[in-house]
Amino acid sequence: MPRTLPPLPLRSQPWSPNVYHAFQILSDIYRTAKAALDQENYDLYRIRFHGDSVANDAVPLLFTLEESAEEEGLPVSWVHDASHHYENLIIELAEAEKTALGVCVTVPVVLPTTYLNIFYRESSNIGHVEPVTVELSGRRGRPRKVVNMEYLNEAMDAS
Repeated sequence: MPRTLPPLPLRSQPWSPNVYHAFQILSDIYRTAKAALDQENYDLYRIRFHGDSVANDAVPLLFTLEESAEEEGLPVSWVHDASHHYENLIIELAEAEKTALGVCVTVPVVLPTTYLNIFYRESSNIGHVEPVTVELSGRRGRPRKVVNMEYLNEAMDAS
């Protein structure tokens, strides 16, 4: 996986300060998270910090860039490519967190495209995985947890 995000596309006019600043923030978050993943022994708190940074800072920036892409003259394909890099980064951070916790990690070689998407938004190609949902009964006690059997079957499929 690449160490950095793809650079902004070249064009005759310089990018607006907003686009350039957003790109710098996205690049810094991506680069530092990749550096944390390069450590031999994962530091759980550092991995979680970078996961939170991706979720709370990078993902909203990607949504904003996608919404303003036409206005700013930014190719949507570049935003989708950057989103794909972040999808892979989120998966790597989740695996690293499990490893740091001592949980056995098994990752399918090929994940189905529909489940690679981490956050869902209709105007985007990014989605949210919900392998387990919670059903509230309205009564006291713990809520019922329901496993998404379609997702489980797809994840466990050998092909």
